[in-house]
Amino acid sequence: MGVGAAGVAGGGGDAVTADLALVARAGRHGPRTAIVAREGTFSYHDLLDASHRVASSLLAATGAADGADLAEARVAYLGPPGWHYVVSQWAIWRAGGIAVPLAVSHPPPELDYAVVDAQAGTILTHPEFRERLEPIARARGARLVVTSDALR
Repeated sequence: MGVGAAGVAGGGGDAVTADLALVARAGRHGPRTAIVAREGTFSYHDLLDASHRVASSLLAATGAADGADLAEARVAYLGPPGWHYVVSQWAIWRAGGIAVPLAVSHPPPELDYAVVDAQAGTILTHPEFRERLEPIARARGARLVVTSDALR
């Protein structure tokens, strides 16, 4: 079940396609403000475009075949409150995954426990937390995707 919507910014014919009502509704709001965060003010178009790019990176990182999605695989994600956090959550949903939020306040052993307990095969992170999560991903055989790489 990919996510997005035809005619929505970031829609299109790939695996990030049309199934979430939330994404379809967001597409109808286009230039209106979706998020005001410390990083700035972002429209629904911005949110849809960024989440599409990160979802595409998640799918590429997991080797999903064209037209396939994450099939409800769990994706742990860590980011500071704000723009990147929301983009990460929407990207996971759009890629067909189950979003498993991690807490910025948790030390590495607790983050490791959450990744293992959730059986997350992929970890999506803001670059600020990359060094904290790389050893966990490596030890658990999980793929690590950094949001800033996906948003370039």
